[in-house]
Amino acid sequence: MEGMTENHEVQRICSLFHYGWISKESVGILEKNLSLYREVQQTFAMMGYELINFPNCEWYVIRLKKEFDDDAFDKFHRKNNGLNRRHMALITILFIKLIVPRLTGNYTGQEIYTTLDELTLNYGEKFRSRRNSPRNAIESLVKMLKRHWFIIEKDNRYFAGPAMFMLHYNEYLQGITQDMLQEMMDMSQRIAKNLSEDKHRDDMEANLSGEEDFND
Repeated sequence: MEGMTENHEVQRICSLFHYGWISKESVGILEKNLSLYREVQQTFAMMGYELINFPNCEWYVIRLKKEFDDDAFDKFHRKNNGLNRRHMALITILFIKLIVPRLTGNYTGQEIYTTLDELTLNYGEKFRSRRNSPRNAIESLVKMLKRHWFIIEKDNRYFAGPAMFMLHYNEYLQGITQDMLQEMMDMSQRIAKNLSEDKHRDDMEANLSGEEDFND
C-alpha cells in the first residue's frame, strides 16, 4: 500500500493488534521512543484507526476514527445481538465505577475494581428478573461482558477490560451525563409529586379530624 511504512518493528507491533489491543507489558512503553510511537500512530491513521493511550491503562488500544464510525458503540451493539439493554446498563455502571476515576486528577494509581457482591448490593434490584435472583441476574450479564472483554475477572474481582477503553469515552461520558441529568429531573418530579400527595393527604386528614372534633 502506497505510503505504508517499511519499518519492520512498526509492522511487528501493528500486527499484534489483531484483537484491537495489546498490553504495554508485551511491547514496553512505546512513547519512550517517540519516533517509533509516531510511526505506529501514523500507520494506524492511514488505515482509519487511532491509537489510544488511555491514562493509567495497561493496554494500548485502537478504534475507528470518529469520522469513519460516528456511532461505534451502537454499531457494536447491533452486530452483537447477545448484548441487550441490560448489558448496556451494566456497562454504563461499570464504566462509571472503573473508568471515570482514571480520568480525574485525584487518581493515584490504586487498583480500581468491583465485585459481584458490591454490584448485587448496590444495583441488584435494578436487574432482578422473574427467573433469576438479583445476584444470579448480574452474574449472568457479567459472563457476556467478560466474553467481549469489557471486564476481566481476577480473584473474584472485576477490573476494566480493554474493550472498555475502546469506547469513544468523551461522547460516552456526555451521554451518561445527559442520562444522569434526566434521571435527576425525573426523580425531582417524583419527589415533588409525592410531597404534594402527602400534603394533600395530611390536609384531608386534618379536615376530617377537625370535623370529628366539631361533631363531638
